[in-house]
Amino acid sequence: MRLSHLTLRTTQPGRILSFYRAVLHVEVERREDDGGTLTLADGQRLFVEQADETGPGVQLWLRTGPNTLARVRQRLTDLDVEVVDDAPHRVVFVDPDGRRVALHTARGGPEAQPED
Repeated sequence: MRLSHLTLRTTQPGRILSFYRAVLHVEVERREDDGGTLTLADGQRLFVEQADETGPGVQLWLRTGPNTLARVRQRLTDLDVEVVDDAPHRVVFVDPDGRRVALHTARGGPEAQPED
């Protein structure tokens, strides 16, 4: 089983679309005044929608390969994005709405098997 799509609700959809586009280097598939859709690897989608007063509250885990992880880690540094956890197989950063986002290889993610 893999993630088909994820929806992020935010009070500033344009800002979140721009943030994820810059960090993950993905294109905006669809853009509307109240949000849009980012297409990720393998056709997976990240939907961004206008939030109500309850605001954000999601922690997102994305699995990737080691080369992509290294490139994103460098972009986070270049863009001065807050990193809250940086391990060899994972990096956790904070998006503009305060959501924690973890990029990990299979070794560093929640599905990882213990190493011998």
